[in-house]
Amino acid sequence: MQPLWQRVRIDGLWYEEGVSRQRAAFLRHISEQDIEVVDRSDGTQLICCSLNDLKISPRLGNTSRQLYFQQGQKFESLDNETIDQLLIAKGHGFSRFIHLLESRWQLVLFALILFVGFCYAMMQYGVPAAAKKMAFWLPSTISDKAANHTLRLLDETVLSPSELSQQQQDMLLANFQSLSNQPDTPINIQFRHGGNLGANAFALPDGTIVFTDELVKLAERPEELIAVLLHEIGHVAHRHGTQSVMQSSLLVVMAMAFIGDTSGIAELFMGMPIVMMQNAYSRDFEREADGFALRYMHSNQIAGFHLADLLDRIELNIRCRAYFSLQAEDNLQSSLCETPGGLQQAQQKGWLIRQAAEGTGWQSYLDSHPDNAERRAMLVNEVAE
Repeated sequence: MQPLWQRVRIDGLWYEEGVSRQRAAFLRHISEQDIEVVDRSDGTQLICCSLNDLKISPRLGNTSRQLYFQQGQKFESLDNETIDQLLIAKGHGFSRFIHLLESRWQLVLFALILFVGFCYAMMQYGVPAAAKKMAFWLPSTISDKAANHTLRLLDETVLSPSELSQQQQDMLLANFQSLSNQPDTPINIQFRHGGNLGANAFALPDGTIVFTDELVKLAERPEELIAVLLHEIGHVAHRHGTQSVMQSSLLVVMAMAFIGDTSGIAELFMGMPIVMMQNAYSRDFEREADGFALRYMHSNQIAGFHLADLLDRIELNIRCRAYFSLQAEDNLQSSLCETPGGLQQAQQKGWLIRQAAEGTGWQSYLDSHPDNAERRAMLVNEVAE
């Protein structure tokens, strides 16, 4: 039986360089890696060359294909199947595979499912795993510089010096240091007036943990602030801040790889999935920090409801501030948002009623924190992973 290359013959049209007149011709192999083009009318050899010197246009359905030669000549044919055999001999069998995908909708659907599955796996597992590795490999000097820059920027734009007395600050620090079983993560506790940030606490990659005055005022018991501190130490220990930056960067790189750029309409379509995925990662960070805090709370005989209670109060504070921000004029009663007793009064007046759809359905995918009901269930039921 003859080898495949000896049976290859492609009928088509021959064009000399710069000449529009066509000649009927055929192309055939003269060896495994060499071909010739022959005039069909008189058998004259028009050209002889190696397959490596041949450039073949991609297949588009059943349209004609062009084969280009180094001297500028062109051979054109509709015999796509035989030309695909040339590509295989030339080492480009992948082009035939692409054509099969383009010409059979079942294969296109299968490839689409594989692509979507790959993207999901990368976002769900690949990106978090890669970001975690990178976060722990990153030199501490880079994290320290990033943390210093972030705190300086917040001090210039949002935060202001703490209005707590030095005695209050020293008392809080003493409460934190009284823990019998402390995490070995180095930390630096600071206090600031939160302003528009409100009742909050946050951790920076270098171990700096900032409490706002507003959060301190919302706490009813020292254990509540200790629980928040342990939660923030959990963020530092797991390097969540650095992981978040890495994950955002990886998601943007993936988006650019898939759509070519992140401008215009493409940015609108890709922006929302990136936000939703990043918020999903953030919710996972919060759950991990809650579990970290709960383990140390148990070892120090602090019940989980202390953190849950303060989280509920922070949510009420946010809702209270939102209520008064919508009022037409300044309301002296807005000071009720600042203390536990004041929040109780505001709640009794019906100002802080939670909307039925809030925190449920598709809107929950836009939240950066898990729902408080979920967190309370974990903290109060003492189910720490």
